[in-house]
Amino acid sequence: MSVAAVKDRAPVTGSRRKPLLPLPTNFRSRLIYGIVGTLLTLGAAQLLVSTQIIDERFVPLPTTALARLLELAWTPVFWAGVGGTMQGWAMGLFLAIVIALPLGFLIGTNDYLFAATRPVVEFLRPIPSVALIPVAILMLGIGMESKVFLVTLACLWPLLIQTIYGLRAIDPTLTATAQSFRIPRRLQLRSIVLPAILPYLATGFRIAATVALIVAVTAELVIGSPGIGGDILLAQSSGAVVTLYALVFAAGLIGVILNVLLQIVERRLLRWHPTYREAAP
Repeated sequence: MSVAAVKDRAPVTGSRRKPLLPLPTNFRSRLIYGIVGTLLTLGAAQLLVSTQIIDERFVPLPTTALARLLELAWTPVFWAGVGGTMQGWAMGLFLAIVIALPLGFLIGTNDYLFAATRPVVEFLRPIPSVALIPVAILMLGIGMESKVFLVTLACLWPLLIQTIYGLRAIDPTLTATAQSFRIPRRLQLRSIVLPAILPYLATGFRIAATVALIVAVTAELVIGSPGIGGDILLAQSSGAVVTLYALVFAAGLIGVILNVLLQIVERRLLRWHPTYREAAP
C-alpha cells in the first residue's frame, strides 16, 4: 500500500464520533444534567411504587411525599425543626473553622509539627463523630450542646487537612524569593499564601458544610434532640410513613441547596483561578 493511500485513510480511522448531546463541561450544563437525572430517578421510583414492585406501605409514591412536604412547609412546627437543624449546623461549622484554620496554619508552616502530628491526624480523622454520641450524651446531655460538639468534631478534619496541605503545596521558591527581597510578611500572606490556599479552603469548607448537615440530622435521630432528625424519629415512632419520607426529602433538599449556593459563591470568589476560569459557564 502506498504512503498516499495510508495518508488518505488515516483521518477515517482516527476520527472520533461526535457526542449526541453536549458534554457537561461547565457549571450550568452540569446543573441541567443533574436536574434531568433527578427527575428521571423520581420518575423511576414513581413507576416502581405505582406498579407495586415496591410496597407502598414502606415506600410511598414520590409525588405523595412531595405533596406532604408542601403541606408541612406551611406549618410552624416544620420550620422550627429546620431552624433547630440549621442552628446546630451553623454553630458547629463556625467552631470548626475557628479551631481548624489557626491550627492548620500552625502545623502547615512548621515541618517539625507536621511530622509530629501527621500520624495523630491520620489516626483520628477516620473515626466517625457519631461513634462518640454516647460520650457526648454523658458529657453534655441531649440538648443542642451535644449536636454542636459532634458537628464541630466532624467538620474539623476536612478543614484542618485542607489548610495543612494547601500550605504545604506552596512552591518554596516563591516564599524564598519573597524573603530574599525582604517583602513584608503581611504582603507575602496576601500575595502568595492566600491565593495558593484559597482553593483548598473553599473545597474543605464545602465538604465540611455537607458533613455538618449529615451529622446534625444523624445526631438528632439518635439523641432525639429538636430538628429535622428529631421530627423524622417522631414520624417513625408514630407510623407516619409519608411524613417520614417528606422530612427525608426536606433534609436532602437543604443539602442540595447548600451545595449549589456554596459552589456559586466559590466560583465567584475564585474566578481568577485557572481551574474555575476553564469551568466557567
